[in-house]
Amino acid sequence: MKLPAWLPNKLITLNGRLFISFILICVPQVTGISLHEWLSLTFTIVLMVHLAKHWQWWVNLPKTLLRFTNISAWLRGIWNLLLYLAFVLVSLSGFLVSESLLPAIGLPVNISPFWSELHHVSGNLIIPMLGVHLALHRGWVKSLFNRSWKLKEATS
Repeated sequence: MKLPAWLPNKLITLNGRLFISFILICVPQVTGISLHEWLSLTFTIVLMVHLAKHWQWWVNLPKTLLRFTNISAWLRGIWNLLLYLAFVLVSLSGFLVSESLLPAIGLPVNISPFWSELHHVSGNLIIPMLGVHLALHRGWVKSLFNRSWKLKEATS
């Protein structure tokens, strides 16, 4: 798929913001619970934009998984699906154990130890899962940076 000339820079910006916000979210001891929760909400919105930009990939995922002709594409598909489910799990459990976000929108807080532990465990699993995700897509990331760099050189 040929990308429009301006798109690599937009994708780098979007994915860069996604990565930086993810790093900040992963350390609630640094940001504090309130900022952790509000950043998580923002992250979820940016993640939805990321998923929408790759919508065609998601549409083709069932065919990719059923065909099993390319092991690399199949592994990326399985891993991305697992990563998506992990993000849903950590987001849902995080929302259910919210100490700041829920009260701010007027909802009562009743934190269940089950959801709290699930949020902690799934949050810790997502960190290495994202690393594997980036490694599996390193070719795409590298080509995106190369196209962006060539565009900058051509306009200089």
